[in-house]
Amino acid sequence: SDVPDAPTGVTATDSGDGTTASVSFTPAVTGGGSVTSYTVTSSPGGFTGTGASSPISVTGLTAGTAYTFTVTATNASGTSSPSAASSSLTLASVGSYFLIERVTQAYGTSYVEFNTIPSGFTHLQVRCSATSSASVVPTIFFNGDNQIAHHVNLHSIYGDGTSIYSSAVYPSLGNYQGIWLSDNNTSNQSYPFVGIVDIYDYASTTKLKNIRAITGQDKNGSGQVSLRSGMWLYTTAVTSIRINFGGVYPEAYWALYGIKG
Repeated sequence: SDVPDAPTGVTATDSGDGTTASVSFTPAVTGGGSVTSYTVTSSPGGFTGTGASSPISVTGLTAGTAYTFTVTATNASGTSSPSAASSSLTLASVGSYFLIERVTQAYGTSYVEFNTIPSGFTHLQVRCSATSSASVVPTIFFNGDNQIAHHVNLHSIYGDGTSIYSSAVYPSLGNYQGIWLSDNNTSNQSYPFVGIVDIYDYASTTKLKNIRAITGQDKNGSGQVSLRSGMWLYTTAVTSIRINFGGVYPEAYWALYGIKG
């Protein structure tokens, strides 16, 4: 009887806990008998994981270290030679922020989009620095859901140095499209704007998507700080983000971060 051929197509992904990689592969010809187990080995460190099929987890790894992985197959006749090594994988530390993409919103454009969002993070964060030149409400949408539809809940509290306001919007209360990031610029004049938006459990397919936004703006001496809590009423994973923010002076800077939590 013959030992199996080596598996092929080895790939490794970050499992998200800072210490574990998930290694996938394609079984090869089994030789003289059925494969009874596969063994994945890391380099460096020689950490191993075993299992009856792909994928197989390898634990005990160190965040920040670059690893490659090989796979062997075992049957009653023995163990195959190692597969070709996977591409290098560096695990992210839990609690770390990683820049995914940075976009400059050109003058005269009405929105920005992030269309390449990896699924391997726990949460997302969007950051913005801009100067508005018109009466606009920066609004965030997901997966092209930017039509007038009742797809969000929103709670807000905001103050302008003189008064404090609160509001709530629900799907049953009218035409409401996305998650507002600030109040309307009623002065219709230029003002600086900054914001941070957290999008929780964005890759989950079982949870509604919760959003928290902290924004600040200076309406020519009348400042305003906003705290907003929203919920996108779908369990679909977030694969694209659009922010409608028209009438900006050059330039508005948007950055998308992934968070390991």
